[in-house]
Amino acid sequence: MIKQSFRTDILTYFGATATEAEELLVYNQNVFDHNTLTHPFKFPLTPEFFVAAWE
Repeated sequence: MIKQSFRTDILTYFGATATEAEELLVYNQNVFDHNTLTHPFKFPLTPEFFVAAWE
């Protein structure tokens, strides 16, 4: 809750009304569960063909 209060204070400082701040906070909520994400890549990645030219 401290984070939300801090964010509200920042939005208010930059001119957002209470209604606008609430809307922005809802809009920016993180809805992703990063614990369920899977990566299709195996690390380290193999260099792509153009890397040699860039080097």
